[in-house]
Amino acid sequence: MPRLQELSGALRAELPTLKLGGAMVSDSPGGSLLVVNDQLLHEGDTVAPGLLLEQIGRRSARLRWKGRAFEV
Repeated sequence: MPRLQELSGALRAELPTLKLGGAMVSDSPGGSLLVVNDQLLHEGDTVAPGLLLEQIGRRSARLRWKGRAFEV
């Protein structure tokens, strides 16, 4: 899984601004939370139009933009 920094410059330039805050990871389905752009989000939530939060991990999160998954 590529990291955000490994995406092409053109793709990174198209991404909405991402300001990451704290996270809480839970073993319960739907229990994990991530703060992005001052919004409290769960897995499956939309971060910004076209940007999906797919998974929250202990040290990373997986997002999907224009069909490309990447980690932050």
